[in-house]
This record gives sequence, C-alpha cells and structure tokens, in this order.
Amino acid sequence: MKRTLMFLTIALLVCGLASPAMAQTAVGKQMLNCDGKASGWISANGDAANFIKVSDSFDDFAEGTGSTKIEASIRKMTYGWGIWTDFQYKFTAPVNIQGADDIRFKVKMIRKPSTSIANKPPSYSRGLQFTFDLYDSSAGGSETWRYQEDLDIFYTAHRWDTKADSQAAWWEFVMPLKAFRMPTWAGSVNSILDLDKIKTIGLGVHSDSTAKDSVVFLIDDIRATKAVRVGTAPLINFDGSANKWITGQGEATNKFVLSDFADDAAPGSTQSMKVDVALRKMVASWGVWTDAQYNFKPIVNMTGATDLRFWIKIVTPTANKKGIQFTIDLYDSTAAGVVFWRWVPGGYYGLYNRKTDWPRDAWFPIVIPLKDMTTPGWAAVPGHGIPDLRSILKVGFGVHSDSTARDSVVFLMDDLSATKPGDLTTSVERIDVAARDFELMQNYPNPFNPSTTIRYSISEAGVVNLRVYNTLGQLVRTLVDNVHQQAGKYSVSVEMKGLSSGVYIYELQQGSRHTSRPMTLLK
Repeated sequence: MKRTLMFLTIALLVCGLASPAMAQTAVGKQMLNCDGKASGWISANGDAANFIKVSDSFDDFAEGTGSTKIEASIRKMTYGWGIWTDFQYKFTAPVNIQGADDIRFKVKMIRKPSTSIANKPPSYSRGLQFTFDLYDSSAGGSETWRYQEDLDIFYTAHRWDTKADSQAAWWEFVMPLKAFRMPTWAGSVNSILDLDKIKTIGLGVHSDSTAKDSVVFLIDDIRATKAVRVGTAPLINFDGSANKWITGQGEATNKFVLSDFADDAAPGSTQSMKVDVALRKMVASWGVWTDAQYNFKPIVNMTGATDLRFWIKIVTPTANKKGIQFTIDLYDSTAAGVVFWRWVPGGYYGLYNRKTDWPRDAWFPIVIPLKDMTTPGWAAVPGHGIPDLRSILKVGFGVHSDSTARDSVVFLMDDLSATKPGDLTTSVERIDVAARDFELMQNYPNPFNPSTTIRYSISEAGVVNLRVYNTLGQLVRTLVDNVHQQAGKYSVSVEMKGLSSGVYIYELQQGSRHTSRPMTLLK
C-alpha cells in the first residue's frame, strides 16, 4: 500500500512524462563460445559399457568458428531408474552473470534417438532426457543447480520436422534461471544460486528406459541474457480473466475447467488462473485434445519480441509422466487469412510430472522462442517463417493426451508476456564489510543518462532484492534478485538504456524491511 501511494504521488508530480519503452534486442553475456573448446569438457559415465564423446566441429556452427559435438550411446542400465552421463566445463575464473534471467544456447540435432516401445504411444519412447547444470562457488563450498529433466529437446520437431536429419537447422534452447532447482541429492551450502560466482557448467544425457538408444547433437554460443518485456505490461495478467477464455474439448465426458484463483500467484502478481483437466475418454487412435483461446481486443502488436513466457505451478501432477502434452498457440492475421502457429508441433511432454526429487510446490517460468513455432500440416492456412508479430489476434493453449490411460492434472498459469533477450544491466560490488544500518542511498549521478550508481548497506546477512519500478508501479529492472549477501556496503552499477525519460522508483528489500527512493532518467 505504501509503495502504491508513493507511485501515485510521484506520478502526479511528473504528470506528462512518457511510460518507458524497451530497447532493441541485446546480446547478453556469452559464457562459452564453443570455438575449439572440446578439450575443456570433462565427461563422466554411470556405466563403462556406455559410450560418450565430446569433440570439436569446425564444419558446422551457429556463430564464431566452431561448435561442440556431443555423442552419447546408452547400452546398459545400471540403476532401477535408468542411467546417467555427464559433461562439465570448468571456467578458468568464476563467471559473473548477475542480472541474468535466462541461459540460452544454440543446438542442432545430428541424429535423434530412435527407440520405440511396442504397444505404447509415441511419448513412451522418450527415454532420453537432457539436463543442464550450473555449479556456483559459495563461501563454504559449491552447489549444483539443475534445469529439470527435459523430455523434448532430443525428440520434438524444432523447425526442421519436414527435413532430413542431415539438413537439420540450428535452433535456440532457452532455460529460465528461475526454473533451476537444487536436487535433493545435491549438497547444500546456502541454498542460493550465486550468479556472480558460476565456476562450472554441465549438461547430461540420461535414460529412464531399459531400451538402448543413442543421440548426437551440436551445441554453440552458451550465453546469459536479461528478459526484456516488449511493452509495459503482460499480454495477459490472469487477474480475473478466466471467463474471457473460450474452451473446447474433443470429448464431452472429459473435464476442462478454467477458474480465477486469488489464493496463489506468480512472483510480482496478485492472482492466477487455475486449470483443472481430467481426460477420461480418448476419441481417436492418437488420444484426445482440449483447447482454450483468448481473443485480443484490440489486436496485439508484438514487434521486436523473440519469446513468449509465462509462469506455471503444478498443483496436482499427472499419474503418468509422459502421456499428457502441453501446447501454446498464436493466431496472426495475414492477407491469406488467419494463420495458426503452434509450439511445439508434437506437444511439450513431461511438464506435469517432474521427478520426485524436485519440489512440486514452486512457480517456474516457461520460455517459448517464437522462431520455434510452426504451422501444423493440418492448419487451414500455411504459415511461412514466424508469426506476423504486428497482428496477433489471439493466443491459445492445450492439454492433450496420446495415451489410452485416463489421467488428470491441475495447474496454475500467470503473467503471459512477450519478451526479448537483453544485456545484463547490473554490476554489484561489495565495497565495505562494515555496515551499521539498513540503508539505501540516493543514486549518483541524478538525473542521469543512461547509467547511474546505487549504493546501499545491510547490517546483517540475508536475502536481498533491489528493483526499479516506473511511476505506474510496473517493474522495469531487477538489479539484485533474491541474492544472499553478507553484511556490508554495496555499490550497484545500473544501465537504463532503452527506457524513456522520467522518474523511477528503486526499492531495497531484505526480509520484512524495505525502503525506496526516486531517481530521474533525463535524455
């Protein structure tokens, strides 16, 4: 309430100043360029009978002069759940990616897994999973943070489903840092992902199947980026919007119910939408579908966006890990008619039932690269390239099953936004170990264009957040995001490039304590 009053007061004082507009796409911070780096990777294998190999590829790459080739052949399972392989690259010095929201890299499939399981739907053949790890360096030791097992990266058609494998195209895989978790089997030091001290990155190819299989793929250009929202507000904030969605389902006896949910919301939001699905009857040999669509009025212009992102929280997971798929759809308007775009063509598997060693009660974001959306062959109007971002008519999502087994899921959705990758705009430095008070100093210089420095002090160790809002109360920059800091005085270099002239509020929060100050961007 205090923050809202402050925003309203300052808004009245600076009436007439423009709302901030976001800058053009930036490149972020490259962590590894993969140019002749194969010798720096250390590989490990859960069983010596399996084959793993890392090598350089100078004939095929997404940027620079080379890429890294990963080969894994699973020939023997060692455990009841399957087997693991692991590849790690240790940096010569810890990498600072503070201010990042995502880790993204380019990937190209050379040979997809081929296993199929008799008398089972296609999803059951997805026996190989991909993981990505960050290892930080904290006082007292190191922690492992993992992007949860992905069942799709090796199997889903990513823009190249109509081409032979040898003609496969490079595409981008995006992993939100908020979706990284510390597995229960990993040792804990401070339970905080210290983004300023990333010492090692890792990736894994694992199997939960008893069937032998193999995969070969290239990776390139691993980088950390900031998520920059296109526009000043989410496309859909899910505050009381459930009745605006139009639903459909392939079988009337199945359950597909959307409702407003005020008891839980994603970070920074006040309300979410609850989705309750029960698939009791299949109507086709491939399974059954449900669908929800939201019409934009007026039509939305997403020009400049490269990604869609939203928050999701699983309330009641599916009983079957792989039988239920999730899809996201966009509809644009062209001279030829309305074009239907889907991510991903075969559906996103494994979303609703993570492994038991992952917390189920947490919100996590999903990021959808727009370049990875395609027009299915059965669509009425064919699409070419990517959606026409100037004229987005509606967005949709679906929960489908390719299984003959009944299943159900309950989940929450929140804050659907169009975003693009941006630079890491924050540099945080501890300038003194002694601090008596919880204090936020006035930024300097002020007014500024486009850079300034914010200093603050905390008298005791704890989790700190430092955020910047416009006078409407909308978040425009996250400078320190849930970072555990020792007592002391800190200096934060802030880059506000791409925002409009005006007054902004920066707020420091630690536990129940918070304080804020205004600052002026003047171009």
